Order: sequence, then C-alpha cells, then structure tokens
Amino acid sequence: MRYKLVERGNPANPTAPETEVMIKRERIKHIDGLRAIAVLAVILFHFGYLPNGFLGVDVFFVISGFLITGLIYSECKEKRFSVKRFYLRRIRRILPMVSLITVLAMIVGLFVMLPDDLENLAESAVATTLFGNNILQAITTKDYWNAVNEFKPLMHTWSLGIEEQYYFLYPFLFLVFSSERIRFILPALIALTILSLALYFTPFFDSPAKFYYLPFRFFELSSGGISAILLKEKMLTKKSPLLSAFFLFLILSLLIIGMEAIPNQLLLCVIVVATCGVIMFTVDGKNISCAILQNKPILYIGLISFSLYMWHQFAVAFARYFLWEEVTAQAYVIIFVVTFIASICSYHFIEQPFRNKKTISAKSLFAVLIPVNSLILILGMFLFFRAGIIRDVPELGITTQNVTRGLHAVYNSRIDAYDRDFTETDKVHILLIGNSFARDFGNILLESKWNEKIEIAWISDTEDPRITDRMKNAELLFYAFDKEEYYRRIPQNDTEKAFCVGVKRFGNNAGFFYNYNGQDYYSQRTKLGKKELELNDKLREQWGNKFIDIVGYIIDDNNTVPIFTPDRRFISQDCLHLTEGGAEYFAKLLEEDREFVLNKLILP
Repeated sequence: MRYKLVERGNPANPTAPETEVMIKRERIKHIDGLRAIAVLAVILFHFGYLPNGFLGVDVFFVISGFLITGLIYSECKEKRFSVKRFYLRRIRRILPMVSLITVLAMIVGLFVMLPDDLENLAESAVATTLFGNNILQAITTKDYWNAVNEFKPLMHTWSLGIEEQYYFLYPFLFLVFSSERIRFILPALIALTILSLALYFTPFFDSPAKFYYLPFRFFELSSGGISAILLKEKMLTKKSPLLSAFFLFLILSLLIIGMEAIPNQLLLCVIVVATCGVIMFTVDGKNISCAILQNKPILYIGLISFSLYMWHQFAVAFARYFLWEEVTAQAYVIIFVVTFIASICSYHFIEQPFRNKKTISAKSLFAVLIPVNSLILILGMFLFFRAGIIRDVPELGITTQNVTRGLHAVYNSRIDAYDRDFTETDKVHILLIGNSFARDFGNILLESKWNEKIEIAWISDTEDPRITDRMKNAELLFYAFDKEEYYRRIPQNDTEKAFCVGVKRFGNNAGFFYNYNGQDYYSQRTKLGKKELELNDKLREQWGNKFIDIVGYIIDDNNTVPIFTPDRRFISQDCLHLTEGGAEYFAKLLEEDREFVLNKLILP
C-alpha cells in the first residue's frame, strides 16, 4: 500500500495494548480531498442546490471501507490486531461528536418542538445512541426523500448507523481469516461484495430496506476494502494520473449534473467504482487530481468533514423548523457559515482531544460518554412514553394531563373503520375514494350537521375490485388525493354523482408558526404552495362545478391561507392533514355554502 505505517507505543513489544498503527497522513491527502467533496455535496444537496449530492454519502462509505480495511489488514499481517483496540479507536472517533450533537438537538427540541416532532426526535436520539437510526427510519419514515426529513436534526445519522454496524461486525471477519489465513480475506471480501450487490439489485426487497440496511450497502464499504488490499499487496502494476483525473471528473459530474434518466441504483454503483478509481490511481505530484484534491482549503475541509456532516443537518433542520419558513439563498449562506465555524470548534476541541489518548485517557473517555449517553437514553425514553408532551398546547388540544400518542394521526385514520359496504337504507350513501386526503374530507363530513343523515364508506384505491359495488350503491362519490398522479387514475365517466375535492396545504412545518413571537400570533397566514395552486386550477378546469375547492373558502387575494381557526386552533398539525379543530372549521364553511351538494340534497 502506498501509505506508510508509523508505529506508536512500545517498539519492544508491538502487541502491547498501547501500540497503535497510525497512517501517515501526507501520503493519503487525496482521501481528505475526497472527504471534502463528499461532505460539500451532501450539504449542498440538503440545501437544495445539488440534485445528486446525496451520493456524497456513498463516497464516505467507500472511504471508510478503504481506511478500516487497510488498517486492520496491516495489523493482522503483523499479528498485532486487537478487536478491543479497534473498538476503542472507533469510539474515540465517532461517539464524542455524535453524543454532542444528539444532546444539543434534544435541548433545543425541548424548547421549540411540538409534541409529535419532539417524540420523533426522542426516537431518533435513542436510535442514534444505540447505533440504529437507519433501522428506525427504515421502519418509520421509510422514504429518505420525504419532505418531513428536512425538519429532523438527527436524520443524517442513518449513515452512521450503517457504518457503526459495519464497524461492530467487520473485525470478526478478520478474526476468522487472521494470521496464516489472511490470504483468504480478499476472496472472501469479493464474494461478500457480489452477494451484497445481488441483494441490492434483487426485486424481492423494498426500497427502504435497500437504502437503510447494512447488507444492501455492504458492497460499498467492501469495495473500498478491496481497493485497500489491492494497494497493500501491490496488485496494481501502475498508478495513472490520467485514470485518476477521469474517475474524479466522473465523480464531480455525477454529483453536480442532474441525471434523472439514470436510476439511482445505477448512479450509486458508478460513484462507488469512480471513488475506488480515484483512491487507487491517484499519484502525488503536479497533476489535475492533486490540484483539486490536495490544495490547502480542500484538505482542511476534509479534516473537519465529520464535524461538518454532523453540524449541517442540525443547523438546517432547526433553521427550517423555527427561524425561516422559506429558506433563501442568503439564509443558506448564514447556515453554512455557522456550520463551518461550529465545525472548526468541534474538530479542535472535541474530535482531536478525544481521539488523543494522551489528552483523554480511556477511563476519562468513558467517564464522559457513559453518563452523557445514559442521559440521552433516559430522556429519550421519557419523552417517547410521554408522546413528546411536556407542556400544554391548546392550539392542538393537547394537555399534559391527557397523554395520547399520535393524536392527530389517529384522528385522520379513524376513517379506516369506514372501509366497508353500505348497510343503512334511510341515509344518504357517500363513498369517499382516495388516500389520507379523502379521510380528511370524511372527517369534515362527520363533524358537520349532516352527520346523522349520511352513511360514509371509504376505499383508498380506484382499482380495488370492491369499488364497483360500492359505487353502484352510493348516491355521492367524492374523490380526494394529495398528488396529481392519483387524480389521473380516476375512471372517466359521466356520472352525475361524482365530485372532486381539491388539495390543500398550510405551510411547511407547524413548528415555525408555533415559535412565532409576534402579537398577531393567531392571525398568521402562509402562502399556498405553487404546486397546490396549479393542481387546483387543473382540477377546477377539468371538473367545473363538480370541483370542491377546499382552500377556496379561506384563501385571500395574495394566495395565503390561515394557520389557525377562528377559535385559535391549528387547522393542521403537519401542514397537510386536518386536526379535529380544522375539520370542524371546514364543516362550518361547507354548511354555509348553499351551492355545496349536501345543502341541495339534504334539507338543513
């Protein structure tokens, strides 16, 4: 391998616990350069400016696999490898910074977050501390690109979960192939890489599993590991500045240029190959790759990349949550500057001291980490079992005396019980067709004066075979979805009993309005999103007088809608679905609309 190993500790006894194999940094400067590119790509992606910047995480995975494998492989060959020492190095490298960000996130969250958001943060804090936030997100949020992730300060620790699980399991592979059997480690890694790739491309697993779980991501880490062994054993006959430049150009192109036509799975594989190419073929000297990867600013960004990665999502999430409803380019500049300054401080005063065993001994390390992480777990579990309710929130009808988990989700989902056929003959049969937006409209009807005169049935899928009989027995059909693609699936018919309910939105996050300090707190309004306006216009044109424009009852000439009902309750807790107060509010608006179909069909 091209980098040099420098022994630290007791040269007379290389297997002594304090002996450590250190990698001489100046020989792998291009690794720090790659780190810098990767972290900047991820940050810009979360700022909304780099379409494929999420691939920066995959660059990190390859680098981790390269460095960890190179270190363990060398120690195994020299019969100095210790799992205990390996774990201690990983703890020093990762946990102090992760614990700091987690604690700070919970402290800020206690003061500014609404109960559901605080409960979610508590879950993430516990999962992060237990090295499993990737598993939590695969089970709960599922979709990494879901807009709700933008407001989660610990969302990004999913990648640390994968790496930490890798660090925990990976050393045992080398114990199996240690000493005399070390020559088999390369074939074993190649076999495991092929297996992981096969899992990644198999159609039998869903997207969240492939995105969040280690077995599907292992090939990225192991590809870096294979590169390390190839270099260590000098299996590459020649390095090439031209090949290095080509692979670096490929990485930059993939990160910067939007390539919607290429599936993300393929992009990921290409970025892994390109990262391995840069690692293996870069030659120190005056060439394009070194000019990009080894200049001083880039190298310094690479050095503080872990702190940058940890701080940026913390800063972005809370800025979006309670500082800016719409984050402008100028606001992102402020966020980046704050993130950069915080990262410099944490690198020099947290990362570096905790990594140096002369500065902080193992005993002192655990004397800090054990109480801090215990506090995180205890507080996190307390907040979870309290459903995040630590204060009364009258705007949501929440009190500390009545703790109910997922209050608003439960309210929306109560319409699930109406997934049934009609049974009563003396009531108007109303069929709701659609997703959670249809359930919202059902709650409006149940809160209305017509409640006792109607029977509701609900079905989510227009292609469900049960829909035919229900449509025949229904006197009114209401279609309601949250996306245009679902409206396209509505069967084309000329039935007089079909109506279309428009879309709605009340900002991006209720936390921003909750933290507003102005005197006109309950008069807050927000602009209806461009997508919602455009979709409503399309539906109005298609459906004519059979279109029910929900936001049309409350929107003003500036295209803004209120956040609170007249009786000072949040219309929506998640900015999309109605609270009970919101449903009651719209029920009254429909009751007052003489043109609404139920006012014509049922006598008041």
